[in-house]
Amino acid sequence: MNMTAKRMLGIAGAVVLGAGWVKDREVKAAPQLSYGQAVCTSYVPPAWGKFQGGNQQTGLVFEDTAGTLRFITQVPCESTPSVSLEIRRGKPPNGWGGN
Repeated sequence: MNMTAKRMLGIAGAVVLGAGWVKDREVKAAPQLSYGQAVCTSYVPPAWGKFQGGNQQTGLVFEDTAGTLRFITQVPCESTPSVSLEIRRGKPPNGWGGN
């Protein structure tokens, strides 16, 4: 085998190895989140009504058509949050708590 053939064979081998290394890196690479992409998602039932706002002290507040306020203080990923406090309009049950 002459010297030119050996060089070409060496270059071809290096290209094949390099391509395999690049492909291997692509398969093992973890997905990258882009700027502004949510890391997790939480779901709120439509029956909870309209989002009214929120802050660090009260959490998130939703008001339904009957005037019921629901306060959410801990929001889990991939599920529906539990209501920390619910305030309902109307007379309390069993007549407790006022007029």
